[in-house]
Amino acid sequence: MVGAVIFSIAALLAICLHLALVLGAPIGFMTMGGRNPGVLPPKARVASFLQAVLLAGFIAIVLQRAGLVEFEPNLSWLIWIVVAVSAVSLVANSITPSKRERLFGVPAALGFLVGSTLVALGE
Repeated sequence: MVGAVIFSIAALLAICLHLALVLGAPIGFMTMGGRNPGVLPPKARVASFLQAVLLAGFIAIVLQRAGLVEFEPNLSWLIWIVVAVSAVSLVANSITPSKRERLFGVPAALGFLVGSTLVALGE
């Protein structure tokens, strides 16, 4: 259960960031390599929204695998995809040219990876 909590908190924080970006918050430096330092352009807002949706789906997978929620279909077998995407996210956030993105992204992605791995291993 600890892993599920770690993952969910990290993902909810990232979802809040992405939703703020979608709604026009001038914090584009926090995502996508910091290419858009202010308000994201429309296509980037769509990408940010899709990232928020993906993270919400990952929360559902993690919670189901941890046994904290039940729904059909059973998607808990997708946990290893969540682990893999979390690992890629950690690498990507570690090498982004935006220092401010790294300051938020690395701890969040580390939470994704640690939390999802603990859940995948049944810890």
